Amino acid sequence: MQIGNFYIREGEIEKAEPELKRATVNNYKYRMQVFGLAWDFFDHDPQKVEELAADGSDVLVSLTMFYAQRGQAADALRIWNKLSDADKAKFPEISSVVVQGLFDKRAFPEALEFSRQLNIDADARAEAVSNAGFERIINNSEPSYFGWQFPKQGKVDVLWDGAVKHTGSKSLRLSFKNYSATSLFTASQLVVVKPSKKYRLTFWVRTENLRSAGPPQIDVTNAIDDRLIVSSQPMPQGTNDWQQISVDFTAPENCTAISIRTTRVFCGDGCPLIGSLWYDDFELTAQ
Repeated sequence: MQIGNFYIREGEIEKAEPELKRATVNNYKYRMQVFGLAWDFFDHDPQKVEELAADGSDVLVSLTMFYAQRGQAADALRIWNKLSDADKAKFPEISSVVVQGLFDKRAFPEALEFSRQLNIDADARAEAVSNAGFERIINNSEPSYFGWQFPKQGKVDVLWDGAVKHTGSKSLRLSFKNYSATSLFTASQLVVVKPSKKYRLTFWVRTENLRSAGPPQIDVTNAIDDRLIVSSQPMPQGTNDWQQISVDFTAPENCTAISIRTTRVFCGDGCPLIGSLWYDDFELTAQ
């Protein structure tokens, strides 16, 4: 490693390359140092970095980690997909770190593919709402990046309901017990989309004794910067049978994923929300 480093600093690339490549064979620490040295010296050129990578699945996994740490999501996924399924299965902990890192860096399309391959979000697809009819009951202890999320909020109960449904065998019920916080954030999901593309989000809702000056609504936000794209009409107050609500929007130019979330119309401090609503049959379609 030190000899290769010396040669490359002296500009003797041909002498440096075999020394540096040899250092990537068995030592993870040296391997990552070689990748970092090549990345900086060759102006972030992936081809140059990969020329110094020895053969072997562990080297490919390290290179995947290296790219993920630097936010090079497409390169991380490209290298990962060079591994066989059997080799991928040998590195569950490392691959979990990679998907978390890509998700945190908001590299959502690549994070989705990693998450699918790891069977964390096996049913998730780009441009589609996952578990759209709430047929699969979700355990909040199960990790998920692209499934329904239900952050705990006092005086809001989230239940799967097998007695009330629009289609299928279940729906999702949200019950509000004099909820008075100014903001609401529950029943949310990230969906990978394509920038600048037009979409329509539809869903079915039923209400029972729903009353508030600030009723629930669905917000669609840009997951890249958390900016609001569009809000649905407020959920119908009182008691109402199933009705379909739709919202049309265009994904912003920088948007690779949207967040679909239940919020509420702002009505100031101490504004109570009571009653129940049911969701079923979400659908995202390209226009």
